Amino acid sequence: MDNNTFYSRFYAAFGSNTEEARAKAQAWESLIKQYARYDVMSKEIGLEGTVLDAGAGLGDFAGFLNKMNPNVNYEGIDIYPLYVKDAQLRGINVKQMDLFEVKNHYDTVVAGGTFNIGFSMQQAIKGIAHLISLADKRFILNGLHS
Repeated sequence: MDNNTFYSRFYAAFGSNTEEARAKAQAWESLIKQYARYDVMSKEIGLEGTVLDAGAGLGDFAGFLNKMNPNVNYEGIDIYPLYVKDAQLRGINVKQMDLFEVKNHYDTVVAGGTFNIGFSMQQAIKGIAHLISLADKRFILNGLHS
């Protein structure tokens, strides 16, 4: 099964009406575990600067980050049209694009689960190297699966 089919099935099964549903629609085990990851990442980011969320999914990290770090300028990218459209309808700055299309630099680049599914080891290493090259201050990689 390709990634688009995989995530489309989760989105169809859970929808995006609540934060818990959105966590499950992105194949996260639970909202509590998702928030635990978000908490660690937001503390590393600090109180200001620019953030690229590569593999933003439904953009929920943007809302969490805004509550914790309101002076951070968030931009998300994802390749799945359903996720991007949903995030945009909720007013979140997420664009549909492949991570290799990104050329701008950011204070922080986050990849929270981006490489968990559908990447060979070689593709993941290439993607991580590209994202690191865009990070002026820090690169945060979350490879946890649940």
